[in-house]
Amino acid sequence: MDNNSDSEMPENITNTDDTHKDSDVYNELLEVISQFDNSPLGETGPIGNAESDNSQTGQSGPIGNAVCDESPVVQPGFIDNAECDKSPIGQPSPSTFAEPEAIGYLHNISPIKKGKYFEFQLQEKTKTVRGVCFSPPKRKRFTELGEKDSPVKIKKYRVDSTSNSEDLLMGYDVMIDAYNDVDFQKQQLPSTMNVSNAKLVCPGQIITITAKVAHVHPSKRVGVKNLLMQNVVIVDPSGTILLTLWENYVHQVKQGNTYTFTNIRVRKDKVTSEIVVNTVESDTKIESGPPFQEALPIIVLDSETVDVEIIGIEKVQSYLACRKCTKKIQHTDNRRFIECSHCHFKQKEAAAAKHWFAQVLVENKSSTETNRFSVTLFESSIKQIVQANSEIPEDNKFTKELIEDLLFDTSVISITYNKRTHIVENVISAQSVL
Repeated sequence: MDNNSDSEMPENITNTDDTHKDSDVYNELLEVISQFDNSPLGETGPIGNAESDNSQTGQSGPIGNAVCDESPVVQPGFIDNAECDKSPIGQPSPSTFAEPEAIGYLHNISPIKKGKYFEFQLQEKTKTVRGVCFSPPKRKRFTELGEKDSPVKIKKYRVDSTSNSEDLLMGYDVMIDAYNDVDFQKQQLPSTMNVSNAKLVCPGQIITITAKVAHVHPSKRVGVKNLLMQNVVIVDPSGTILLTLWENYVHQVKQGNTYTFTNIRVRKDKVTSEIVVNTVESDTKIESGPPFQEALPIIVLDSETVDVEIIGIEKVQSYLACRKCTKKIQHTDNRRFIECSHCHFKQKEAAAAKHWFAQVLVENKSSTETNRFSVTLFESSIKQIVQANSEIPEDNKFTKELIEDLLFDTSVISITYNKRTHIVENVISAQSVL
């Protein structure tokens, strides 16, 4: 462990240099489907090997026999066998099921995506939740019951809360049957709504919004997959909301124009708990729309772009980040490995990614009055600053002394920072000290 490493990160910032405070930038990276599609070779997805609908022997079906199957072939799916104490590696035990059953009405059953899974919404008595089934053959049964507009009972699933929602995850052994003993009626779930209503629906729901783009933030690449993202603020007569554009949708909108955003997902920011929305892979459509005739709310932006000079350095520290979810992880002296408290991925300390951040005192050169304040620079921003002035060291080759020298070798820099968190979001330009 580096001597400069400190277990305490600034209280008002998240634990990775790629995380944007105002939006749940990493929600998309951490959501269930992303984990499933991008698990390292040889690892299972969020529900073990539930992506497989057939065992190696060609047999399929739930593992729920009264006698433990001792065959050498490991069956995929959840274990529901009280007499078997040899659960396959990667499979959640029955105790991981947060609820014994889910009862409600099926809505919006999606086509099979990537040949691996389909989604739906389950309208329960007091809330609506998103379901993800990693067994394509089960879609036929779900569709049959959904078309009857009758309530259903679902068993053998797991509740995933990594995205601050309550997604129901299930494999090929999920059980779903008609169930008429309910005291509530099926309701229509509107998909087209205004911004105000979007903030009231359950996270995970797919919606359509027509809104004006009030502000466009600079795009940047984030995460271990180096994904391109861009935050924009959209507004309609009912309010404002933050929209995150991913990959192909970046740079598809212009500030001041009005668009209809079809099939965007409602999310809940992990840090601020604010409701935000983001594009959904290739399912989202962005089409130009007519401008609003009604008055729109005045936008007060959290971010500001200013020219500043670094006056002093308050702190330079390193920390270890999880190789899977990129969140900060704590070092444990008495273990041969370290476990991420966020995604519970176990890894060797040497395999964890090492990142740096700096807290610096700057003086605002865009103001005629003396205005000094502190900002936090994560590693991506530090690299942006020094890129124009010197060669950036190889990954994980930064040191405390090197970062201090690089920052003091910089004169005036133009930054966009969050006025609430004082995190630098983007470095537009930098001038070296001659």
